[in-house]
Amino acid sequence: MRHSDPSVARAPPVHGISHRTAKAYAQALRWLRRPNVNGVLVGPKYRKGKKVGARPCIVIMVTKKLDEKLLRKSSVFPKRIDGVRVDVIEGGCSPQSLLRPGREIYQEGAIESGTLGMFVRSEENEPCILTAAHIFKGDGRAVFIGADKKLVARLKLTVFDERGDGALATLDLPAGMRADPRILGLNYEPAGVGRATLNSIVEKRGSVSRVTTAKVEAAGQLTIDGGAYRLTCRALYLVPALGGSKKVSDPGDSGAVWIDQQSQIAVGLHVAGDPVGSPREYGWACDLVDVLKALGATYPA
Repeated sequence: MRHSDPSVARAPPVHGISHRTAKAYAQALRWLRRPNVNGVLVGPKYRKGKKVGARPCIVIMVTKKLDEKLLRKSSVFPKRIDGVRVDVIEGGCSPQSLLRPGREIYQEGAIESGTLGMFVRSEENEPCILTAAHIFKGDGRAVFIGADKKLVARLKLTVFDERGDGALATLDLPAGMRADPRILGLNYEPAGVGRATLNSIVEKRGSVSRVTTAKVEAAGQLTIDGGAYRLTCRALYLVPALGGSKKVSDPGDSGAVWIDQQSQIAVGLHVAGDPVGSPREYGWACDLVDVLKALGATYPA
């Protein structure tokens, strides 16, 4: 069964818990979308190091607990879910200690940010990150993540022509950080790179829209209208999949890789979406095989 199958995530995490607790756990999983949340667990409640009560509760593990008075009402975790207690604790693997595909990346001085698509290897056998070229409009070559501007890579090579819109940046990780190839929210790395199949269902992790699904409605030589630019190359035209995400693209998703749900093959590099006011939701992705070939990059890294 696929790691990203929703039924896997929403199944009870352990045996021996009540149906009500299992349902509360399934509801609480939505909080994993919050950047400060590292885990949603079923376990005992503790107070000052001592276990409180015999019944398990929903444990929300966060990077740092914040004063509820400083938060919006909608951001405060409830005390209970359908009668099941909720306990918020600090801990887990901090997102800052891992660099994973799906994270927001940006160049100092650039107007917009993008998404880390996946890890690849350059012609010189250097470990690199793959993303979209058009997000790099700043002055330098440094690539950062996070509000504290952690340097993670340095821009190496871009391509922006009939072969597609792509960029390579060599990894330059700070002490204590490591690269993890599993895509955020999907928790697996692509099985390979290949061409898309018409009408196939694909998914991506954008730094803004998070995990989204779409259908490959058309593919071929397409003119991508990115608002600030137009580019004709081999590309995929993506629309919402029946029963899937209503949203295909958000600003900041550029650079994310689209992966075939069935084969887990990476097929496209996201570069644009529908303009504001468009009557239909859609997205554009460059053919990933063409982009990697143009950059001289190989996968897996």
